[in-house]
Amino acid sequence: MNKLTLSPLLVATVAAAVCAHPNEASAQGTVTFTNATLFSVSGINNFLFALSPGIQNADELLSINEGTLTGGESASFNLSVQYANSSTQPIYSQSWSGFGPGYALNTMPAESFTLGNITGLIFGLANTGFGTPQLTIPAGTVFTFDVVPVPEPAAGALLGLGAIGIWGFTRRKTS
Repeated sequence: MNKLTLSPLLVATVAAAVCAHPNEASAQGTVTFTNATLFSVSGINNFLFALSPGIQNADELLSINEGTLTGGESASFNLSVQYANSSTQPIYSQSWSGFGPGYALNTMPAESFTLGNITGLIFGLANTGFGTPQLTIPAGTVFTFDVVPVPEPAAGALLGLGAIGIWGFTRRKTS
């Protein structure tokens, strides 16, 4: 019976792939962004809340842990994501009436959007009555996004090197 020996190149390639990318098999993940300073704007307009650095491969805004929209007699807002290429996609809208508590951002449901690299959120404030709507996002507010992991180019190179190693190993044994 012939004893098989593994190519040192094959063993090193497989070991490097497993060590360098132990969690790559997971299907989904989350990324959080915490703003460093108070973001407070008022008026009827679109206001860009920049995410720096951007969120790569995002496809859903899962939550915003604090922040409020207040003011205005019959106010509303719409929320859009801004992609790295400056295109936008609307993902949510809500209204509130009266000068009461307004709308708490932590009550917003998770909202999906087209997969991409997100560089900001655009809050569009509107009012059909008296008063001025205001958006306040305190420092330390956490935005949680769902992201889809994308294999790094190095992972593809390691897989290719492993395939070449296996091919070479089997070719050497058959000749």
